[in-house]
Amino acid sequence: MRPLRDLLLGKSKKTTSKKKRARRGLRLESLEGRQLLAADFGGITGTVYNDLTDNGLTGDDLAPSTVTLYLFRDGGNGTFDSTAGVAGGDDVLVDTQTTDANGEYAFDRLIEGDYFVERILPAGLIAKPGSDVSAMTSITASEASGVDAGVQVDDFSEGSQSLEADAGTTSDQGFFSAPAGSQSILGRERDLMLNYTSGFRVNLDVDTNAGVLTYSSTSGAFGGYTVDYDGIDGSSSLDATGLGGVDLTNSGSADQLMVMMGADIAGVPITITVYTDAANFSTFSTVVPVTAGGVASDELLIPMTAFDTNQTGTGADFSNVGAIRAEISGAAAFDSQVSVVGTVGQTNKTVDFALYEPLTLGDLVWDDLNNNGLFDSATESGIGNVAVILYEDTDGNGAFTPGTDLLADSTTTNASGIYTFTNLLPGDYIVQLAESNFGTGGTLNNFVSSSGVADPNNDVNDDDNGEALAGYGIVSAAITLLANSEPSTDGDADNDTNLSLDFGVVSTLDIQIVKSLSTTTPNAVAGDELTYVLTVTNAGPIDGTGVTVTDTLPASLSIVSTTTSQGSVTSNGNGLTANLGNLASGATATITVVTTLAASATGTVSNTANVTSNETDSDPTNNQSTVVNTISQETDLSITKTDVGDPTSPGNTIDYTLTVTNNGPSNATGVVVTDNLPTGVTFVSGTGSQGTVTNNNGVITANVGNLASGSTATVSIRVSVASGTTGTISNQATVTGNENDPITTNNSSSTTTTVQLASLSGFSYIDADNDGVFDAGETPLEGTTVQLIGTDLLGGVVSRTTVTDATGAYTFDNLNPGTYRVVETQPAGYRDGIVTAGTGADNNGTAGSGMIDGIVLGTGDAAVNFNFGELLEMSKRRFLASFVNGQ
Repeated sequence: MRPLRDLLLGKSKKTTSKKKRARRGLRLESLEGRQLLAADFGGITGTVYNDLTDNGLTGDDLAPSTVTLYLFRDGGNGTFDSTAGVAGGDDVLVDTQTTDANGEYAFDRLIEGDYFVERILPAGLIAKPGSDVSAMTSITASEASGVDAGVQVDDFSEGSQSLEADAGTTSDQGFFSAPAGSQSILGRERDLMLNYTSGFRVNLDVDTNAGVLTYSSTSGAFGGYTVDYDGIDGSSSLDATGLGGVDLTNSGSADQLMVMMGADIAGVPITITVYTDAANFSTFSTVVPVTAGGVASDELLIPMTAFDTNQTGTGADFSNVGAIRAEISGAAAFDSQVSVVGTVGQTNKTVDFALYEPLTLGDLVWDDLNNNGLFDSATESGIGNVAVILYEDTDGNGAFTPGTDLLADSTTTNASGIYTFTNLLPGDYIVQLAESNFGTGGTLNNFVSSSGVADPNNDVNDDDNGEALAGYGIVSAAITLLANSEPSTDGDADNDTNLSLDFGVVSTLDIQIVKSLSTTTPNAVAGDELTYVLTVTNAGPIDGTGVTVTDTLPASLSIVSTTTSQGSVTSNGNGLTANLGNLASGATATITVVTTLAASATGTVSNTANVTSNETDSDPTNNQSTVVNTISQETDLSITKTDVGDPTSPGNTIDYTLTVTNNGPSNATGVVVTDNLPTGVTFVSGTGSQGTVTNNNGVITANVGNLASGSTATVSIRVSVASGTTGTISNQATVTGNENDPITTNNSSSTTTTVQLASLSGFSYIDADNDGVFDAGETPLEGTTVQLIGTDLLGGVVSRTTVTDATGAYTFDNLNPGTYRVVETQPAGYRDGIVTAGTGADNNGTAGSGMIDGIVLGTGDAAVNFNFGELLEMSKRRFLASFVNGQ
């Protein structure tokens, strides 16, 4: 079905040429200019209701007693200027209505315009602010014409047809079937039947360009025509169900049949029959409106109820139409046009008004002495002069949202602690005990919310429903108020009052704790002692009982000892509990905890203590104190250096032992021992009890690594003494680590090794008695050549020569340990005597002819008396002399 509105507003579904559109537009403009269409099919209807559940108009809502409503048409300024039914400004009072038993009202047959509906509030009910007057409601020209509500039957824009009848052919028929999808003809077929009675000729034509059905007769010609809409059948026989049950009421919106038509003479009869089926139909007869030239410029409006007077069977059901037949005939010649056939109805705008039963919320703020969240009337009482504020839960989150939830009302409690908020609309509300109550001088200074479970919607009376909100006092969660749904066990029997939103408050003290490091141990040094002082103060205003301090030390701390100024302290592992007992307002107690910080600790050490009491604390933020200290590491590394093989000599080795000790308190890391070898020695090997030992051009580095507090590591270094080294060798080693070492005097250690060379000496003499002993009185031989030959411990070949002095003595000194022999060059004039191996060598060797061989000199050996005895040569004269002398 095509809405009739499309036709009357020029919205043809058919696309035509410019010429056709221009002709069609001119015709519509002409009709609008004549203002022949109905203009009072607008309507404003609605319901005034008692909204019990605040969810709009529903089946559970009640109709209030008679309510008066005024309808005003706006003069153009777009604002409501009237009041209480008296027009003001440019408003015009149009009508006054009262609600019926169902709360319904209707303003009917309104013309195009902008309207306001004013509702007068009945006694005993309330309304939301600004709801006494509706928003401006507009009725457009289209709505006022009625076409918006109707259904199009035919606009004659499709299906050109031309019928003619005369004396020779007294009737003619034409059937036009519109293509699929067309909406211009109801049922997609228009059946035309033309009848001739007398005269010259009658014609019936459909001009789709002009969009009209035209009946014309020559002067004196009589006749008439019939139009059927009964679906596609191509027959003049009426199919009473051919339309298949079309709803001409458009779901109840249309209530009149409209034909845009005209006839050039008065009294032309028209009969319209509407069928549901062949057994049930209704008929209405009237005359065609007279128009100039018979053009279709007037409306024939027939209320559907008008068909009720002429029914067959049960009559036609306009919401279930099977066929429509229109018959037009005349007793005289006439010309007539039809341009539109359809249904129209009033377009109603709905304006409802919600009213509400006034609700009440309250009611008690009390001193909850035992802090159990329940009002004990025998021992507890309400608190007067408490500022109470009511908010709407604007954002609907069920909790107080500062800056978003809207202030609804405020009050103060009476002397009995009672507060009430009245004339409330249904909705979600939040009650606040204002922050100002809790400041200095405030009624609730040093009070806090009771420990009850805050659930205002449970409708339990005399329980606590508040929770503290920092900076905003005490607030409830949102409570939902609904008419006829509130408790009757809250102190009254009225189910429009909720007096169960109570607040328990309890007086408080302020127990504080401050934890600090003692001045005796101001720094956190790994492995050292840390002494904590816990100071507990009761800032009042009431005495505290059951004051308890708990402190769980971190794993890096070990408890050494605890003391307290009152009560007792017990420890369990790293946790301690101090039961201080009672602490008067203004009093202080101290706890001292001595701990040891693990030697391996790094980073920071954090220690937190907590204090509680039996009473509610007004400021729990100071019930905990934490000390965080950066851990520093301190180590006292010491080194001791000793040697083995002192004294020594070139070619021998010296074994140094370097003992490194970490005297704590912290574990040491990156421990390194450095030993710069002195001149005269050469690195042979190095080992350590841990880590590695390396040599780099005489710089010995021992990477010991980590060394726990109290632990020791050793480094062994072996060196050889270079040839030519004499005197003493001083060697110093130094130890360092990554940690701070406050004692540096023991970071280095030195040892001195004496290098002693060997010597070998003896005499060349005349051994007068040839006993191998250089006796007193025997003559030394000066100038005797003595040669030292051998190999020292370093592998060096030794060959030295000297001559005896005036005492006959010779000396070879500064000798490296080695194996030697001494050879005398036989002095002239003497013959070998006894050669004597001396003493003082590791091995004194073996005396032979003119030599002593196999002498082994050790470190510092002073080999002496390696003597060569000589005998005088025996000449003939001496021989004879000796013989004479008995020699």
